[in-house]
Amino acid sequence: MEKIHINSIERSSMVTSVLNKMRFKILTEKHTEDYMLTEIALAKEYNVSRGSIRTALQVLENEGLITTLSNGRKQIKCITEKYIKDLYDVRRMLECKAANILISKKNVRYSVLAKSIEDFNSIENENEDVLRKERSKINTRFHRALFELSDNRSLLQCWTTIEPIIETMADLNSAINDAKEQHKNLYINKHVELFDLIIKRDKSIEQCLIQHINDAEEETLRGLKVWRV
Repeated sequence: MEKIHINSIERSSMVTSVLNKMRFKILTEKHTEDYMLTEIALAKEYNVSRGSIRTALQVLENEGLITTLSNGRKQIKCITEKYIKDLYDVRRMLECKAANILISKKNVRYSVLAKSIEDFNSIENENEDVLRKERSKINTRFHRALFELSDNRSLLQCWTTIEPIIETMADLNSAINDAKEQHKNLYINKHVELFDLIIKRDKSIEQCLIQHINDAEEETLRGLKVWRV
């Protein structure tokens, strides 16, 4: 039984790795609409089993990055400017709803959000590679916590669907910007501001979140142009 458990963990890790690589290639148009999405070819390219590829393709389809044609073939859905704007529109609606629920609750475990702020500060003096790698994970934890603390399962499920794409876009943005300057201004200062508004139950949290997400959207639109050159 223990061996089966280990194999299950290993397969999950392989699927996650394939997903991250495929999202990156789809977003940066390294994989385009005419790219052949066959299990055999992808299994060979990523050096994993067809089962892992099958699982990854299902996840990507759920995320809206690929589609199944009438003949059963899988096809990549190109990432357009409209797609990105629609995605961030949904993100604004979801996060503002979660934040408004949060500031109306009486008992909130603010320590979860505080830990993310602490983690942002703890890596401030690390080298740029560490900054880019770690802050993306911390950023994801902070924003996911808004949904978890709202205690709204449907809202959390909606966020879970778009979260991997948002995180991949954040990784792309981070890779082309000044890591040190961006970390202080966008990650530490902005999230401290959001955290302060939440614990004060300040209704202006919604406007602050909207501006934060607007900035991320603009950065994503600029970033993809750079990556696709």
